[in-house]
Amino acid sequence: RDYDDDNDNDGAAAGGPNGGRGPYGTLEYLTAVRDTLAAGGFDAAVRVKYIGVIAVATGLLMIGVPAGGLDANYARDRVRDKLKSLDLPLREPFVNDIVHSTLFRVAGDPGSHPPDLHERLLKLARRYRDAELGTVTLRTFQVGPASWRMRREELRSTPPWMRWTVPEVPSRVRYEDGVRTQEEGDGRGCF
Repeated sequence: RDYDDDNDNDGAAAGGPNGGRGPYGTLEYLTAVRDTLAAGGFDAAVRVKYIGVIAVATGLLMIGVPAGGLDANYARDRVRDKLKSLDLPLREPFVNDIVHSTLFRVAGDPGSHPPDLHERLLKLARRYRDAELGTVTLRTFQVGPASWRMRREELRSTPPWMRWTVPEVPSRVRYEDGVRTQEEGDGRGCF
């Protein structure tokens, strides 16, 4: 391994083993995540249909449902198991079992929030609870330090350590579509 077990940072610090990334930025770690996600169903474009809004203690979330029966929790569990089998750490400050996009995050000193903030968030969640909000297709995935606010300048200053693009359809589907039966063969006895 090319990291110090005591260096548990997430890449924010400069210097140190692996550029200050700790175990999370090693090729072993990054390829384990990428390959395990692919084996768990994230080997082609992922379509997520957003079907409503919910309020949580920290804000508002759009709830997503992956199309085609993709089980995101199965993929998450596979990543957890793979990293554990490789004796690699996994930091999950918020363990989720849903597919979601954050619309609004409550942060800062609660004393500085408007007194009716939570009621307003609950009202918005009720209004859009069963709304069809649209569909997104994901083809590019990345691993690296995250930004809670997702501001452009923060994203530029914390580039991903690994980024990959998946095909529109899984390679097994492309392969199976190209396989011919004996009846469809080309007359050479090959199929």
